Amino acid sequence: MSDFAIFNPQEVEWTDFGPGAPKTAIFQGSDSLTIQYFELPAKSKGEAHAHVEEQIVYVLHGHLGINFGGKDFFAHQGSLVIIPPNIPHYGFNPCNETAMTMEIFSPKRDKPQSAKLDDFSLNS
Repeated sequence: MSDFAIFNPQEVEWTDFGPGAPKTAIFQGSDSLTIQYFELPAKSKGEAHAHVEEQIVYVLHGHLGINFGGKDFFAHQGSLVIIPPNIPHYGFNPCNETAMTMEIFSPKRDKPQSAKLDDFSLNS
């Protein structure tokens, strides 16, 4: 069983992939899932990829384009997108403002967690 944890994406170090590229913060929330926050700059596009995890995307801010199986779809603030495993896809931002998403992957991904600036662990 996982320990209780609080994760605030505003209180961690984000990975920045350079000008015009996405920024990300990763939280390994439990033994069975990974939570990842993305900031996708205006007029940018991610790389096409597929992965073994199911992915749930919640659009926190802005508009997100998703190319899924070769077709473009659009999700707006408040939308929830479910991407099955092993299907090629990529995100893009067709708008003039940054888009922000929270994404949940299951099973847990093999990615390092973002460094916390404050640790709220109950085990301290």
